[in-house]
Amino acid sequence: MLLPKSFPNDNYSNQLNYLFCDHGILINLIAFFKDGLIHLIMRPHLILFLAVIAISCNRQPDKSGWKLIYKTDKAGVRVSGDKGKLIELVRKGNPVRVGWMSRRPSDTTKSVEHIVDGDFLTIANGKELFVQITPFLAQRPDLTSDTISMTLMPTQLNWVLGTNGIISTINIDYQTDSVSTGSPRLFGYELSWFVDASE
Repeated sequence: MLLPKSFPNDNYSNQLNYLFCDHGILINLIAFFKDGLIHLIMRPHLILFLAVIAISCNRQPDKSGWKLIYKTDKAGVRVSGDKGKLIELVRKGNPVRVGWMSRRPSDTTKSVEHIVDGDFLTIANGKELFVQITPFLAQRPDLTSDTISMTLMPTQLNWVLGTNGIISTINIDYQTDSVSTGSPRLFGYELSWFVDASE
């Protein structure tokens, strides 16, 4: 018998400590209902408390929101996370975002951070992930004025970014009506790879 036929009369705190701290919850709840049902009937607020505890114990961990899964340095070398896990989540259809930050060399307090959605995802040889990010217009930041601002430029950037730190580009200049391409090369920034874990 795991529980006495009657609880000590000192206080509820000791009774609950006996139930939930000193022994397993499930086994003791079974014994509690078997041998101590009269105490539940006499103390309805205790029933409510036990119900709340039981519900909270069955809650699943929060899996919602975007989570950082993998990060590389400027050379495309792993800093943290698991690239294999990132690829596995992509295979399951989870959305991906990529982020990077740049600082002004002459004043490292001036910086910009970017996070973009991956539109077209490619797993190469089962070991590298490449994403075509959402095309965007180039922008020129003003980080020194009293009012920080961004000025859009008439150039659309189309990029592919890889977990090995490689970037490939096609840029469309609307002002000169021209297209320029860039051969694959190191991006030169740390890349952070996020996955929407709620999917």
